[in-house]
Amino acid sequence: MTTRWKTIRIMALGALFYFLLAELGNFLTGPHNFSIIWPPSGFFLAYLLINPKKLWPWILLCAYPANILSDLIHHRQLLVSFLFCTGNCLEALVGAVLLTRFMPNLQILNSIKSVLKFIVLGPIIAAAVSATIGTLAITYFYGTSAWMVTWLEWWSGDGLSILLIAPLILYPPDFKIPTLLKALEFILILGFLIFLSALFFLYRDHEFHILYGRYLLFPFLILLSLHFKPAKVQLCLVLTFFTTCWMVKSSIPAEIMIVYLNSLGVFWIIAGITLLIFNSMLLQQKKEHSEKELYQLKSARNIELSSLGALAAEMSHEINNPLQIAQGYMESIVHNLKDKIDKENFQKILKINTALERISKMSIKLQLLHRAKALNNDELYNAAKIIFDVIEQHRQLWKNEGLTFNFLQGRSEIMAYGNPSYLEQSLAQVLRNARDALLLKKDLPKIITVTTSKKGRTLVIEVADNAQGIPPEIKDRIFELFFTTKSIEDGARVGLGLPIVRANMHLVDGSVSVDSTPGQGTVVTLKVPLPTG
Repeated sequence: MTTRWKTIRIMALGALFYFLLAELGNFLTGPHNFSIIWPPSGFFLAYLLINPKKLWPWILLCAYPANILSDLIHHRQLLVSFLFCTGNCLEALVGAVLLTRFMPNLQILNSIKSVLKFIVLGPIIAAAVSATIGTLAITYFYGTSAWMVTWLEWWSGDGLSILLIAPLILYPPDFKIPTLLKALEFILILGFLIFLSALFFLYRDHEFHILYGRYLLFPFLILLSLHFKPAKVQLCLVLTFFTTCWMVKSSIPAEIMIVYLNSLGVFWIIAGITLLIFNSMLLQQKKEHSEKELYQLKSARNIELSSLGALAAEMSHEINNPLQIAQGYMESIVHNLKDKIDKENFQKILKINTALERISKMSIKLQLLHRAKALNNDELYNAAKIIFDVIEQHRQLWKNEGLTFNFLQGRSEIMAYGNPSYLEQSLAQVLRNARDALLLKKDLPKIITVTTSKKGRTLVIEVADNAQGIPPEIKDRIFELFFTTKSIEDGARVGLGLPIVRANMHLVDGSVSVDSTPGQGTVVTLKVPLPTG
């Protein structure tokens, strides 16, 4: 879709929803043109915020035909309609500018402070702009002595709309198709909430109940917040509010309807603020709990790696002492017996020497695992170049083995901070694992695909092969120390590759994950955090 058609689509949707919500607001208007809520206010503010700033002038422009058409249907003067719409547009623009200035991430529920910022900048300050312009227009064209009452009614109606509708659009519920049980649960809870709201708002036999009985609804709203995510709570709140408004308008006599609508508006303003603050507290508590679990997990991982390093150091020391003696004698035997024994027996001696070299390599890897933490992480390097060099080295090394390399590099320069050997060693090990798996594959093609991308402040490297994948029964063991599926004839592979990769990624606060589908292949993902500067 071209940019022009995308802009037209955004404008058309904005105008359509503005008109429909304006009609909803007119439908809910009580006697003497008293409106408890003006739905376009909350929608239009949120609609600006979810679209790029460069489109804001066009979105504001599309509100005029929608607003004027709705007002003409209800027999309002054209100039008055124009002024009303100007007030609504300035309200949305002021609110959007203030919120993007003082809440750049627009995370309303991040903290109580964020909730209070949203309330002050949106329902209080932005709504006051529209209320002022609208009241001036009404005073000039229709005349009113109670201009303060008119201003408060306008301000509260716009403020309530921003409070209820804007969060619903900024953070919409997850509209995945629910299971039948989940859908029935939501419908039943919503129906029960609407029933309670009707009971508390429409019962008129006692003055106390009329004025204060509706606040008995609060415990049920709090329980709703404990059961559902904030987006669904907001959806329930909006649906219950509009249903209750319709029932009040349909059943309460006109002479007392304004009193009921006033008390209804006050209640839902208090309820909206309370639930935003309460949901913010719940999310903050969940966030702190998640951070605590993450800290405990990292602590456990540090202890595990520390124990692993200590074990590696002890094993390396115990292996090296007899190994050096054995290698010394073996070199002497090879040198002295080279021309004195038959070829078959000499080949057996060479195999013993190869096995000793294999053990020596294992010992070096153990030492590397132990000393990894001692290496300095103080070098700024081009990670993209490291990745390219490692791939090219292995492409040349394995050029006669029938392998095809696909390298999809997102950027030619990605600066990272740390020791480049961690990344180099880890990527090389993952490539070796992919190559070993592909050599077991009988048919062609044998493809290794390396993809790099930068997601936020994270470098993501994916190494995919089209081998046979990892059997499900051993997938959970691939990071175990010394676990391997290779036989001794496959070379010096003793189950240290992936544990060292995981240790390297941990040392740079990164991660390694493996996703494998039997019969289709394996994808190993390395994630390396990048400097923030």
